[in-house]
Amino acid sequence: MTIAKAMYGAPGGRPDRRKFRRVPFAAPVQIIDAQGREHSGELLNISGGGALVLSPVRLKHRDAVILHTLNLGRLAGDVARVLETGFAMRIQAPALKREKLVDALTWLINEKPLGLSDERRAERRPGEGIVLALLGDGRELHCQVIDFSETGIAISTMSPCPPIGEAIQIGRAVGRVARILENGFAVAFSPGTSPASIHETVGQY
Repeated sequence: MTIAKAMYGAPGGRPDRRKFRRVPFAAPVQIIDAQGREHSGELLNISGGGALVLSPVRLKHRDAVILHTLNLGRLAGDVARVLETGFAMRIQAPALKREKLVDALTWLINEKPLGLSDERRAERRPGEGIVLALLGDGRELHCQVIDFSETGIAISTMSPCPPIGEAIQIGRAVGRVARILENGFAVAFSPGTSPASIHETVGQY
C-alpha cells in the first residue's frame, strides 16, 4: 500500500473525504490554547483530519487549539479526545487545505526512502542575486539565493512560504519545496534537472 492510499483510506488512492487514516509522524509542536497561552508538545501521528499530541497541558473536550509545526505550519482545530498523556485533535480546515496537508505529509514521509531528503551529498555553494520562483497557483516570488547545489537550492523571501511538497519552478529549474527555513525555504530539484539550467537560474557559469 502506498503512503497516499494509507493516508486517504480509499481504493486507488482517491481521497475519502469522510475519514482520513493517521500515519506515525513524530515532530515537536507548539500548542496555543483558547486563552492564547503557549505549551510544548510532541506530535505522534497525524492525518488530513486530525492529530495525536503528547503534552502535559490540560485541555477539555472541544477546547479550541492551534498547533505550530516546523514543517507543516499552522494547524487549527479543537480537542476531540482528552488522554492521560495528551489529547487527540480534530483539524478544522477547508478540503483544499486538507489535501495540501496530505501532500506535504506524503512528501515528508517519503523524503528518505525515495532519496528526496534535503540532506544532500552534492556540494553546496553560496549564491547571490535575486531569482524568480513560480508557484503552482501562479504566484511569483522574488527571492534571494542563499546557497545551491546540483540537487537543490535554498532561498530567502519576505513572502509567505509555499507548503512542503509544492511543485515550484525557479528560472529553468523545477522541483518541490523540501524544507521550510527560518527566513525562506529549500527546494529539491526534480531528477534529470540539468546542471546548465541550475547555473543559469542562479547566474553562475
